[in-house]
Amino acid sequence: MPARPNTRVGFSKEKEEWEDLPMSLRAIVIDPEQRTVKAVETAATTADIRRLVGASGLSSFRIADHGTSFDYGWVNDVGLMDGKPIYGFKFDIAKDPIAGRCVFIGVDKETRENTDAATPIGFLLEHIIWLGLIVPEVFWEETEQGMRAIVTYERAKA
Repeated sequence: MPARPNTRVGFSKEKEEWEDLPMSLRAIVIDPEQRTVKAVETAATTADIRRLVGASGLSSFRIADHGTSFDYGWVNDVGLMDGKPIYGFKFDIAKDPIAGRCVFIGVDKETRENTDAATPIGFLLEHIIWLGLIVPEVFWEETEQGMRAIVTYERAKA
């Protein structure tokens, strides 16, 4: 079933059939350089996420479970590893920093289709610690389960 312009094909759980879905999804962009957290509309394609993150390579991590969906954070895959100064932030419940812009996209648990990010912006603002310009360093430690990254950072000198 080909999609109409400005739509994508997805499975409707309510209708139990394939249908054209809107291309635009709600994503959340965290920008540590500007110290902003804002909702944006996106088609959530790989190209869109790369543009919003500002990087050609991407890594993702699960950030929240909303019952029927997860929110995933997308970041620059070498933001912490290239040793260059970069603006960063972290969450007050996590020890590792996040380097550069981060984009939250939702994923439906059942269909695995992208969906609206559901994490409230107010919640994010309450739990973000802005780090400013940092110089991260990554060390690798071998464990019984495999390699584990240890991230340290210092504030960039003005």
